[in-house]
Amino acid sequence: MSDGNNKYEKVVKIIRESLPAFPHPELIEDAVIEKIRTKDQFSAGINGLIDTAFGWIYSGWVRRSFIGAALILFAVFVYQQADLLRSVRSLEREVVTITHEQPLLNVRDLERRLTIFKISSKIGPERKIEINESQLKEFMDSYKNLELKYENLNRMIQEDTLLKKYFEKKFEEIEKNKSKI
Repeated sequence: MSDGNNKYEKVVKIIRESLPAFPHPELIEDAVIEKIRTKDQFSAGINGLIDTAFGWIYSGWVRRSFIGAALILFAVFVYQQADLLRSVRSLEREVVTITHEQPLLNVRDLERRLTIFKISSKIGPERKIEINESQLKEFMDSYKNLELKYENLNRMIQEDTLLKKYFEKKFEEIEKNKSKI
């Protein structure tokens, strides 16, 4: 058994002493040295940045505390910016409607719509309405007159504080009555 043990020891010794045969060992050596240099340069760049920003602090634990606080502030800033962008994106999807106290309608647009309505002359499948030119003109004049009176009335209400308060009170009463129903 000692003969088998001796052979085993010799084989292990030969394997330990033999070096691997590389075809170009100098290329591998250069690659390893280059990797070590680039790692040191990256580490030196970060250390240089930290030394520049916090070089005036000589105590190590205070320097690390300031670095930690700066990283926390940076993380909070990034979070706030992400939240702001998310809010803006959600606002883009919202429907925005702008209402005015008096309806803004272009007279020419109304005339065009009425002409189209006159040409089509259909409200439903069983009902027809016909409007001739004189009725259409009379309707347009009536609309313009009503619009002018509305503007005058609105101006008068805005100028007279008592009248304005009266209408506001009436509108509040109407709203209360609507909610009761």
